Amino acid sequence: MQRANLITVAAAAAFVVSAAFCCAPLASPVHLVDLHVYRMGGDAVLHDMPLYGLRYAGQLPFTYPPFAALVFTSLAWLPWASAATLITAATVVALPVMFYLALRLPPAPLHGHRAAWDAALAAAALAIWLEPVRSTLFYGRVDVFIACAVLYDLTRPDASPVKGAAIGLAAAFKLTPALFAVYLLLTGRYRAAAIAAAVFAGSVVLGFAVLPAARARHHQERGLRHHRARRPGDSGRRRASAQAAAHFLGGIAAEFLHRCLEAV
Repeated sequence: MQRANLITVAAAAAFVVSAAFCCAPLASPVHLVDLHVYRMGGDAVLHDMPLYGLRYAGQLPFTYPPFAALVFTSLAWLPWASAATLITAATVVALPVMFYLALRLPPAPLHGHRAAWDAALAAAALAIWLEPVRSTLFYGRVDVFIACAVLYDLTRPDASPVKGAAIGLAAAFKLTPALFAVYLLLTGRYRAAAIAAAVFAGSVVLGFAVLPAARARHHQERGLRHHRARRPGDSGRRRASAQAAAHFLGGIAAEFLHRCLEAV
């Protein structure tokens, strides 16, 4: 028992030291650009501003669904220093949780929760220095939380009445996790896939119901795109925009799947 305690303490200490050295440079407000965008979206909800008409630093729009903006109001309500500390600390804490959940995926490679936690802490102490995790911390992204939600769902037994709900919520923030709902469907876990789809649809409806201005803006932008599509000479620009969007979405999917595979 004493040896087991020593391993746990050593793994935890290694992770704490690595996290402290890795996160120290993030104190500057010039970092955490994505957090600025999240807070901009939450602030738009709190002050009834056009959600998709805002640009952070005049360039970066809010590209998440209205439901995400509702959640981000908690970050907008906090002072900047508190929000930055919260998302950085929460990401650091969630990192070993992500590895632990990955190690609990069936068939679990380690026997016992303690062995999985020890391995997760040790892996997180190393992974926090790798580019995907460092970028997540540097920009203040929510990717680790989304990965935790997906992995949590995948570790639930198939008989669990809530299996699929976390994937649906994750897809409400970014569309990429919806791929795992398709995975549930293809592997015969139809109830979990249906729950994921229902939670995702419910979050979308809730977001547009609470923020009708976002819905109006969404339909207005669709109308503008349709009008521009009928203008002569715009075909080249439309093709370029479509190609850019395809590359962007493909990059998001590749990055998310790459990180999940690294975690597994």
